Amino acid sequence: MSKIRDDALSMIWYGGRLSQQYVVDNYVKIETHKLRWFEHNQDSIRADLYQGLQDAFHEGESDTGNVGHRTILPSSFVGSPRDMIQRFQDAMSLVQKFGKPDLFITMTCNPGWEEIQNELLPAQTAHDRPDLLARVFKSKFEELKDDIVVKGVLGRVIVYVQVFEFQKRGLPHAHMLIILDEDDKLHNPEDYDRVVKAEIPCKEEQPQLHKAVLKHMIHGPCGVQNPRSPCMKNGRCKKGYPKPFSPETYQGNDSYPVYKRYDTNNPVPLNDHCRIMVDNTRVSMKVRPGPNYDEVEQYVDARWVCAPEACWKIFSFPMYRMYPAIFRLQIHLPDRQQVHFRPHEPIANDLERSKKTMLTEFFYMNMIDHDARNYLYREFPEHYCWDYKNKTWTQRRSHKKVVGRVYTVSPFDGEKFNLCVLLNHVKGPTGFDDLLTVNGITYPTFKQAAQHRGLLENDNSI
Repeated sequence: MSKIRDDALSMIWYGGRLSQQYVVDNYVKIETHKLRWFEHNQDSIRADLYQGLQDAFHEGESDTGNVGHRTILPSSFVGSPRDMIQRFQDAMSLVQKFGKPDLFITMTCNPGWEEIQNELLPAQTAHDRPDLLARVFKSKFEELKDDIVVKGVLGRVIVYVQVFEFQKRGLPHAHMLIILDEDDKLHNPEDYDRVVKAEIPCKEEQPQLHKAVLKHMIHGPCGVQNPRSPCMKNGRCKKGYPKPFSPETYQGNDSYPVYKRYDTNNPVPLNDHCRIMVDNTRVSMKVRPGPNYDEVEQYVDARWVCAPEACWKIFSFPMYRMYPAIFRLQIHLPDRQQVHFRPHEPIANDLERSKKTMLTEFFYMNMIDHDARNYLYREFPEHYCWDYKNKTWTQRRSHKKVVGRVYTVSPFDGEKFNLCVLLNHVKGPTGFDDLLTVNGITYPTFKQAAQHRGLLENDNSI
């Protein structure tokens, strides 16, 4: 391991469980420092509707410090509920554009990996070195990802989403969703057999793979051989092992494929020191609110941190990644955009600074750029870049792949939801009034405009 120093003795890793407690405590200190900043700087991250600020201003309320009293944990804090929801919506935007995922791949850290075992100090177990578990798993996952995404061993990848989590026993675990190019998608049992095999490899033809499958990919023993196995429930394996033999792969009744498992009638010993015999029926193959509502306190009360996770985050390893990148688009009703403001600053300054938004500048670009009118709002980031400093859209010159996503709006949000429906169907609008106008008639509400465009099913829509 490149991070192990042969000439320096670190006493931290001689503490066993104390070492685990040490890294967890230090990570919690780091996280607490970030959370304390959010608690003590609510004024700098608090936001309210533009119209709400205007109402307070016209009623004589000139101090923004009196608007809002909620302690929020923003989506910029990785792992917060807001962050998780936004990333889920990002992933769903990729599915909406490119179709459902073709492969679901999981990977779990194996404490028996030689890269971990070779670096353990005398009398240590893998769980005494959460730093090794994190670093080795990260390295092996990146190698797997390189094989799949760059080398394309399973086909050409056009979209991927990866997420890391940590099991209760402390092992790093990864989930990866893959969307393949149309020419490489899996359409039939022959395609499944091309990427997945649920049989014990021939020892003579593939000795290394044969050994690896017997060591890592055999379920059990359970059933009669081990009725106390954790997978046993009501006298049967809840995972469905042993699986039935099958001469070919076919689509099961529950939409999951039943993989080919030949009855070779040739059981093999699980290992050199075990009398248990296994066959293809035991092969497991996975390519795998209120005014005083305090979101910070709620997060702290519900969190659970293990030592490998603490090391992972101390090392600043990413928890999520997806490709293509998602660009989130602001949506608001007329004069109801979000405003970020500081206390004791004149509200008039906040109002002036917040007039230009992604949506209003989208309308403006459609007025001055004929090419811009060819795109929906959510398609705009694929062709134009947002300048955060000057709050303007400019034509995209790089070939970076980006997918736009309008922030999710609930149907219960009424007019805002109807505005979202219009933006998802009308190309090149030059303003809110343009969206309200259908066949030369300007309607008073976005709901009526959506209805006359045939975008709502009936008058009972919200």
